[in-house]
Amino acid sequence: MSQPKFYHHGRFTVEGGTLPDAVTAYRTYGDPTNPCIVFPTCYGGRLDGK
Repeated sequence: MSQPKFYHHGRFTVEGGTLPDAVTAYRTYGDPTNPCIVFPTCYGGRLDGK
């Protein structure tokens, strides 16, 4: 399994307000030369399944 990666969106507007420093944490699975599926977590979720 790959290590978590992070995409920093910066200021991100959502319904009801603005996130000042939004970040999406994700992992990729499969062959690194032919990337695959990205499973982003839900807000406040964890990638380690705990």
